[in-house]
Amino acid sequence: MASKLKITIIIVVLLGLLISGSIYFYQFETKKLVAKYKQIEDLTSDLEWCNGWQKMCEKERDELKIENEELKIRISNLGLTVVQRLKSAKYIDNEFKISFDYPEYWGPIVKDTSSIPAFLTFSGTGSKNALFLTAINKDTILPARGGFWGDAGVNIDNESYIKNYCNNKENCSVFTNKNGVLIAKHIFIDVSEGEESDVATAQYYFYNPNSEFNGFVMSYVRIPDWNIIDGIDKKFEDIVKSVKFL
Repeated sequence: MASKLKITIIIVVLLGLLISGSIYFYQFETKKLVAKYKQIEDLTSDLEWCNGWQKMCEKERDELKIENEELKIRISNLGLTVVQRLKSAKYIDNEFKISFDYPEYWGPIVKDTSSIPAFLTFSGTGSKNALFLTAINKDTILPARGGFWGDAGVNIDNESYIKNYCNNKENCSVFTNKNGVLIAKHIFIDVSEGEESDVATAQYYFYNPNSEFNGFVMSYVRIPDWNIIDGIDKKFEDIVKSVKFL
């Protein structure tokens, strides 16, 4: 009886430490973002620091205002409850011929087919650049530029490419999700993403025979603060595992 009581006490103490640690972590991150928000707000409220470069300064001010709007969202997300974080939504795309589930607070999802490759962005994560899925046709001519992870989709022209994708690659695996979609998962440091490339992240590749956009690539490397989102790798893989062809 005494031993059971000791075990119970230990479990309660550990849970208390875990919860208090999580609260402290999110409070710390919130304070950092709020401080940055206040700093930018002070800059944008006074144009005297422009020293006569009015047009250039106004452009910078507008960019800072956009950054502050994004910071507002990120600060708000840090204060979400567990229930809000767990709530999911479904995305259905009749052009890409896919659907999938995702954390509702990351949305709404914004689509852009004018770019090469076409892409989807999570607008609720606090960055206008939080694109997480790219789609491209194998006959597309890529623009001349440096490396971008979404460009890899141009090589995906059949399912065999996915089956053999992991040949001679480390930290790579191929699996079939619950909806029968064959997916290659590759974990590596993406040197095309600048500061975000310091840590290895997962990228997912699949071929969709039902859409003119055949080659799909998914990655969370551009989701802001992905390194402080609880279990981002699992959350994102859950999205990938829910992908279904229409």
